[in-house]
Amino acid sequence: MITLTENPDDEYLTPGHFLVEGSLISIPQTDPDHKNLKTRWQMIQDMNKQFWKKWSSDYLQQLQVRTKWRTPSKNIEVNNIVLIKDENLPAGKWSMGKVVAFHPGKDGYVRVVSVKTKNGVMQWLI
Repeated sequence: MITLTENPDDEYLTPGHFLVEGSLISIPQTDPDHKNLKTRWQMIQDMNKQFWKKWSSDYLQQLQVRTKWRTPSKNIEVNNIVLIKDENLPAGKWSMGKVVAFHPGKDGYVRVVSVKTKNGVMQWLI
């Protein structure tokens, strides 16, 4: 989320940029040449896969900063909702869970959590 400016010429990143390589200000014109449509569809699918791979491997890793317990940070708490990365799910699909218990180590830092998912309660290292 960003603050809007007064400049009407400012352009913001939208889903249209990924689909048509620019702002989606009208319905895209279709090309009657089916070869072009197939090539474009394959290109968009490839770009989508690349974006998803980059996002799920790089961005998500940054969300879980590991400082090896040298820097104090907030412990996870009961009732926190968590996303569970599952390589078997298609891009854009996530398993979700709810933290039902946490298990701190001898030093007080939470190392393991019990997460309730649709498949039951599992323990995860964090």
